Amino acid sequence: MKVNFTGHHVLLTKIDTDFYSGKFVPLAQRSTEHIFPKSKGGANNIINYAMVEKNLNADRGNMPLKQWINIHPDFLDNMKNYIKKYWDIIIDGKQYGKEIEKTLKKMDIIA
Repeated sequence: MKVNFTGHHVLLTKIDTDFYSGKFVPLAQRSTEHIFPKSKGGANNIINYAMVEKNLNADRGNMPLKQWINIHPDFLDNMKNYIKKYWDIIIDGKQYGKEIEKTLKKMDIIA
């Protein structure tokens, strides 16, 4: 059964700042990151997606986000800034930044 990545293409065109590094990413280098890894039960939808540079996405693989942040503690502030920057962007009828914040709170990444 094929599951569509809802909002995936819109995310890659509307979001230009990497979720982890906080840096601008050219369109050709953008990828969709599952915040909660798909291989561990993460959903294929906009509330579980972040735009990440392809190499960083590959580097993380399916590592739990808390472990990834322990390795790269500066990423946490960048993630919070990403949420603020994209708070009001609407993707798939959802207020994107607000939904990402909920996802990270649910995962106990941010308070």
